[in-house]
Amino acid sequence: MFSVIFIELGADGRINNTYIVFQFNSIQINKFHFFCWKINFNFTFQPDGFTSINRIVIMKTKKYLNVDEYLLDFPTSTQILLTEIRNTIQKSAPKATEGISYNMPSYKFNGKPVVYFAGYKNHIGLYATPSGHAQFFKELSKYKQGKGSVQFPLDEKMPLALISKIVKFRMEILKSY
Repeated sequence: MFSVIFIELGADGRINNTYIVFQFNSIQINKFHFFCWKINFNFTFQPDGFTSINRIVIMKTKKYLNVDEYLLDFPTSTQILLTEIRNTIQKSAPKATEGISYNMPSYKFNGKPVVYFAGYKNHIGLYATPSGHAQFFKELSKYKQGKGSVQFPLDEKMPLALISKIVKFRMEILKSY
């Protein structure tokens, strides 16, 4: 039996309470990767140092089968932007295979990731692995970034020419393998 738990500590550092968020047995763990879970905790920090959980929400999110299905889950204005990025990637890497990986649109060449993208409430994330982002550090510097990721705000023009350059760069790297 496997459990995901939250441990509540008191101000003195001792365990005050434990909460089992969900459990699954060893048979289910083999199937676990087929589902996407979203876990939200709502905490209250109290003056005496104790923290209590007000609410735990565990939701099974939709598992997308293809990019068309993925795009349909967004508002029309976001769908248009996501489709522009999709078309840009397809034109820049015509030999890449489109699919869903990590529950987002993915493009692979010879089984290796070229780029992924995902829609969010306020931005579109582009994931071109660290090498794709490092090469274009200067051009990407005006956007919020993480290691191997960049966020393009929905209320700004999508940098399609830059996305194309990143994708072409990633394809050149993967062709050399």
